Amino acid sequence: MRAKTSTIGLGSWAVALGLLACAQCAWAQGQIESPEPASVQSGVALIRGWVCQATIVEVELDSLPRITVPYRLPRGDTQETCGDADNGFAALINWSGIQPGVHTLRVYADGVLFGQVGVVATSLGLGAFPRGLSGRFAIPSFPVVGQTVEIEWREAVQNFVLRGGSGSGGTEQQSASGRLENPEVGTIQSGVELIRGWVCTARVVEIALDNRPRLVVPYRLPRGDTQEACGDVDNGFAALMNWNNVAPGTHTLRAYADGVMFASVEFHVTSLGLGSFPKGLDKETTVANFPEAGKNAQVRWQESRQNFGLVGVLQPEQNPNSCGTQSSLLLDANGSKVSASVTNPCTLAGNILEVDLGNLEKPARLCASDFEITQQGQSFTIPEFDWLDGQGKTITCQDVRPGQELPGLFIVKGDTPLNFNDPFQVTYRKTGAGNFSLTATPRLTVQKTGAGRGTVKSVPAGIECGLDCGQSYSPGTVVTVTATPATGSTFTGWAGDCTGTPPTTTVTLNAVRTCTATFDLGRVLTVELTGSGSGSVTTTPTGIDCPGTCTARYAVGTAVTFNITVDEGSTYYEGSGCTDPITMDTDRTCSYIFLRNPALTIQIVGGGSVIASPLGLSCPGHCTERYSPNALVTLIAIPDPGRVFVEWGTYCSGTFLTATVTMLDTDLTCTATFQ
Repeated sequence: MRAKTSTIGLGSWAVALGLLACAQCAWAQGQIESPEPASVQSGVALIRGWVCQATIVEVELDSLPRITVPYRLPRGDTQETCGDADNGFAALINWSGIQPGVHTLRVYADGVLFGQVGVVATSLGLGAFPRGLSGRFAIPSFPVVGQTVEIEWREAVQNFVLRGGSGSGGTEQQSASGRLENPEVGTIQSGVELIRGWVCTARVVEIALDNRPRLVVPYRLPRGDTQEACGDVDNGFAALMNWNNVAPGTHTLRAYADGVMFASVEFHVTSLGLGSFPKGLDKETTVANFPEAGKNAQVRWQESRQNFGLVGVLQPEQNPNSCGTQSSLLLDANGSKVSASVTNPCTLAGNILEVDLGNLEKPARLCASDFEITQQGQSFTIPEFDWLDGQGKTITCQDVRPGQELPGLFIVKGDTPLNFNDPFQVTYRKTGAGNFSLTATPRLTVQKTGAGRGTVKSVPAGIECGLDCGQSYSPGTVVTVTATPATGSTFTGWAGDCTGTPPTTTVTLNAVRTCTATFDLGRVLTVELTGSGSGSVTTTPTGIDCPGTCTARYAVGTAVTFNITVDEGSTYYEGSGCTDPITMDTDRTCSYIFLRNPALTIQIVGGGSVIASPLGLSCPGHCTERYSPNALVTLIAIPDPGRVFVEWGTYCSGTFLTATVTMLDTDLTCTATFQ
């Protein structure tokens, strides 16, 4: 069991060491690699990149004060461009603590701006660091058609991460004066993530993965939350790790302060199995009932993180088909073709579109004034929304060269009554660029409740809950859903748009529908075996095989019968607490008493022998035998030659050669005297 410990929250800014080789370097004198231009950012993420020559590197978000970040971090991939290989910089930011919307990030080398990107901050709308959320979801057809991966919500990074492998559980050691916060014990690590934590007092902080050499990491990073524990607020440390470079399986990370280990965490690593930094993957989808029932999170594969990330949250009434990407060809005033991809990330505010352009043939020129957005019969043009480039600068007209790719954003301004969470259409010079006015496709969402466990599957296919609990269907589709309880659970009925208690029911998809399946824990049957004897009890249906398995859980209402087997030398005496069969409408305990059979012992005085019927005794030789209580045993005395039988004694009596004994529930002794 994991030890219960207090957790110190993460502030919006901290600093991190880059341990990641360059994944997408453009060979210039410096580059911001993450966040990518015009991208949607969420959770705890990294600002990272490289610059060839600088004394100090600073980052600036909007008009906030510049923050100096570690520079000269090992890269191993800038030798050709810079002449050395220690040109990395990195900083950690919690986008959930930033106001949702468009922001401009700038990076300075010795006070001179060398990089700028415009990004969109989004969140679940639950504060800077919501706690207690959990969820595991299937992502079909990824990384290729026919394959499925799992993702889960990871609180430490406030985002979704890949899940895989068979790892579970783990061990950890933490101290009162410092903690490793990520990775967390027993978690599955994937993609590009941060090793981070805090320790109160140290000159040098090092980390070591398994038996690898220790690595010094930046320390005294601003936290803002360690005052109570440490007496000051600059106790953070962090390091960037690409888990794709680590073999899948179980690993141990240790943290040292001045050479003394203060934390150790065991965890598990997984990946897509596509190498260190697979490129070109693309997937955006909806996960149902997250962060709460009725809401759906929009997630997207983010290459810079090598993981999935949150991009938006759909309200219960919102059509999931209004999210995602639509592509088309646009013609400029001279007839040149430009490919356009318009993506609605479905942010909570509904005021942002991602617009990516690419030229196919010859130079083209697009102007913001030629874009038009229509919604509910109303037309919106510049200046009711702005067109921003990847640096967050307003575009009036944009030249697009052959082969060029230009990311950008549409931002609704002020009180303009345009909201991308409602149907809309984008056109350029009256040519369609993206139609998000599609008729809402009915969606069925399955929810599970109750203390029990089980799965729900649909016909036609689409829902397998467990993991995938929502699916859109054509209007009018009749969907059959079947609830299957797990072992030890029982299905008790449907609620919402499905009704009844049979496990299989149907629902017609002429609107958004929600069906709730209730699974109850079964009732517990316990068998107790007592007494001096031995035997066993099994049940039909199977479950109890006692001794061994003496407790089992059965679905409510199950009729259980008992099968009693008595071991040799024992007798079944009685049972209590249960009839046979019993109905499992509540927890039950059944007791069974097995008694050891009483022994009959023969003692001989003089010369002779005694045999018995039923067979068993033949004394001298075999003078003790066990018989069932109430059994009738006939003893026969046989004098030796020259001897005569005198009498029976002790429990038996009489002078005849035969005597009859009725066995009691205690041991008996009979004496045969010869002379």
